Amino acid sequence: MQGKVSLSRVKSRSGLKILITGNYTSNGVLFVSCNGGLNQMRSAICDMVAVARLLNLTLVVPELDKTSFWADPSGFEDIFDVRHFIDSLRDEVRIFRRLPKRFSTKYGYQMFQMPPRLRCRVNFQGLKFTPQLEALGSKLVRMLQQRGPFVALHLRYEMDMLAFSGCTHGCGEEEAEELKKMRYTYPWWREKEIVSEERRWPGEIYGSEHRLSVLREAFPRIVSLSVL
Repeated sequence: MQGKVSLSRVKSRSGLKILITGNYTSNGVLFVSCNGGLNQMRSAICDMVAVARLLNLTLVVPELDKTSFWADPSGFEDIFDVRHFIDSLRDEVRIFRRLPKRFSTKYGYQMFQMPPRLRCRVNFQGLKFTPQLEALGSKLVRMLQQRGPFVALHLRYEMDMLAFSGCTHGCGEEEAEELKKMRYTYPWWREKEIVSEERRWPGEIYGSEHRLSVLREAFPRIVSLSVL
């Protein structure tokens, strides 16, 4: 784990100038557990690759949270192509499939400024979906294209997001109470009592189908994931 590190600057396939490690020497191992939705976990993975690169650490293939709101049992290898992830980033960081037994200490580090080029490379080059998910995604896109040009819009209208943001606009008292109870269900969520009006100012538009009437009038071919 110790020794000299010789670096040379070359261009990657994407045209970006990157540092290649001639004699790789790691300062330790970084093991990461990501939570949240898929996009949040992708962002966390990008951050951790950047941290591993800056601190010269060996990264273990990240663990995806299986106990939060979504309770999705999928692991990293079920969603992303692990071999591609390791190979495509090997000139940046060394990546292990599993945490070696001799390493068990958690390493906490918060980085406020991440190298944007490296994060983009992880997000758009390193994190490749499995062939099964890519095939499914291509199928959904073809289905949408058959109807003409389309735009994918994520309204962020999800129960956990409403509960944790405290945005109850358009909800009745019973619904607002249900969202409040959800916050108390998760001990790790620090904010239990949230004033909806204060949180609503920068928020999105919430409400039932009638709130989308103007949008549907402008874009009559709008479909939801459930319809697909």
